[in-house]
Amino acid sequence: KSRCQSFEFKPIPKQNMINRLKYICEQENIKVDDKSLELIAKNSNGGMRDAIGILDKVFSYANDDVKIDDVKSVLGLITENEINQFVSSLLEGDFTFLLKKIDEYSDSGKDLFKILNDIIFKVKNMIVLEEKYELIEILNKINEKKIS
Repeated sequence: KSRCQSFEFKPIPKQNMINRLKYICEQENIKVDDKSLELIAKNSNGGMRDAIGILDKVFSYANDDVKIDDVKSVLGLITENEINQFVSSLLEGDFTFLLKKIDEYSDSGKDLFKILNDIIFKVKNMIVLEEKYELIEILNKINEKKIS
C-alpha cells in the first residue's frame, strides 16, 4: 500500500455552489442573476474552485453586471436565440446555413460539444414538454437524407 494520502472528493451539490457564489457576489458587489449562477454551477462539474474561476472570468468580461449571455460567451456557448435559430434551420433542412454557423462557432472558439448538447436538450424539450411529436418524423427524414 502506498504511503501517500489519497483523498476522494465528491462533487459539491449544485444548490450549495449557487448559494456560495451568491454570497461571493454579495461580498464583492457583483450584480448577477440566478440563471447565470446556475449555468456557472452546472459547468463547473461540482468543483467550487472551478465555479469561482468561471465567476471571476465572467466578472472580468462583464464588469459589475453579469448576464446569462456573458456567462455563455465566456464558456464558449451560444445564446438561446442562436439555439432556436439553429434548431429551426435544422428542421427546415437548411444545411448550408448550419455548416456556415458551425464554421463560425468553431472559428470563434465556441465549444462545439457543449453547443451540440444544448441543441439536443432543446429538441428533446420541444418533443417532450411541448409535445411536438412531429419533430421525430422530421428528424428521421433528415437522417434518411444524410444516409442516402
